[in-house]
Amino acid sequence: MSRIELRLRELRQAKRMTQVELAERTGIDQGALSRIETGKTQAMDFDVMARLCDALGCEPGDLIERKKKRRR
Repeated sequence: MSRIELRLRELRQAKRMTQVELAERTGIDQGALSRIETGKTQAMDFDVMARLCDALGCEPGDLIERKKKRRR
């Protein structure tokens, strides 16, 4: 089975933006952004995704990446 990961850190860094700057632009708590980036959050509201996309200039699909599980 594959898993879904978010590319938030990659997109944020490509815009040369810190978590604090992204938090200020989105109104999302910096701690929450950190948890999203590190994969400690299992779900995200569409409102949060929309605010991230607005701040990063991307589409929702740009935030999501499907990773194939490695075979042993």
